[in-house]
Amino acid sequence: MVVSKGSIPLQALGYYIPFITSFINNMRKIEREMIQAIIDRRDWRKANTEVEIYPSYAEITLHGNEIGRYYFHPSEDDPSLEISHAHWKTNTTKSRLNALISFVAGGLSGIYQKNFNWYYKRVDAGSGQESVEEFNSLWLAV
Repeated sequence: MVVSKGSIPLQALGYYIPFITSFINNMRKIEREMIQAIIDRRDWRKANTEVEIYPSYAEITLHGNEIGRYYFHPSEDDPSLEISHAHWKTNTTKSRLNALISFVAGGLSGIYQKNFNWYYKRVDAGSGQESVEEFNSLWLAV
């Protein structure tokens, strides 16, 4: 995947590459590797983050706590991703969850914090309509 031509970024030449600019460049290396392991359907572990592959889903853990399940073949009524803060509302947990959300729902949806409360902002890719819900429950379907 070419993102530059010589030393000039393709964006400067007028190319619009939303996937590269909004998804890969704004993600930590460990999160890019985590997403790649899910795409490749292979077990992976680095530092405090782990991906374990099962026949129908990938389980994502942080410090041994399950924070996400990505389903490979969801039905129309079921989500492709379920996320959890596992009772640890830390910046690292939020960062890993936002990487998973960006992978599934696009770069505009995500988790943010306001006055010590976590919120999930869902942006419909087709209409651009936004909805915000408080992320109090242990599991949330994306």
